[in-house]
Amino acid sequence: MDTYRPARRRGPANIADHWIRADILKWRLFIPFVNRRDLLERALRSASTREVIVIDNSECRELYGDENFRAEYEVLCASVPLSFSQTMNYMIGIADSLSLDIYLFMHNDAEIVGDGFERFLCLIQELPSNWGAAFTNFDTLAAFNMAAVRQVGLWDWVRFPQYFAETDYYHRMRLSGFETIWVDDVDVIHHNEGSNTIKSDKVRMHVENMLSKTYLKMYVHKWGGKPESERFIEPRMF
Repeated sequence: MDTYRPARRRGPANIADHWIRADILKWRLFIPFVNRRDLLERALRSASTREVIVIDNSECRELYGDENFRAEYEVLCASVPLSFSQTMNYMIGIADSLSLDIYLFMHNDAEIVGDGFERFLCLIQELPSNWGAAFTNFDTLAAFNMAAVRQVGLWDWVRFPQYFAETDYYHRMRLSGFETIWVDDVDVIHHNEGSNTIKSDKVRMHVENMLSKTYLKMYVHKWGGKPESERFIEPRMF
């Protein structure tokens, strides 16, 4: 299982006193989609915002071809479906082109409880200047500081297309002097314990089960140890 060590922050008791400041920040919420549209629609309803970009990674461009869905939400797709790490890099490219201050990432099988999205935006504004990434239920809903992302660079899509991609990126972020912070007081549900994209596709499940140990070996080779036991401060090349 991927591992990272966020610090913790608690938020304001009164959201109304802080919400107006969220308009100062330039931000977008990204939700990648492969399958399980039922869960995606629950995620979108729970986020309670139209400042969202859905990235359609489904094989048949299910969302991009749905005019009714596109009338409600902005939908983007690359020329071919992307891996997880490639999707994260795709989001960085869009965020950079829009000159965003932060971008938010939400799993399509997540659901935010109550006013959690507004609260999360408010909490982000209270973070120290050197924050890099802010988490809720791990990165089920996460925010990224573009000032940090521009220094850390892109996700390692060659070695970690799926598993250990987050662990690798957040380790690099901390080595670059940025904090990864766990934000309290925001409840986000990850349905069925997560990984529903893979669990809903027998082929994906088979491939990922076969390769998970290989990804771990790649991580150990790159950083000199398993997550939480890394020995290198500079990554080892191939």
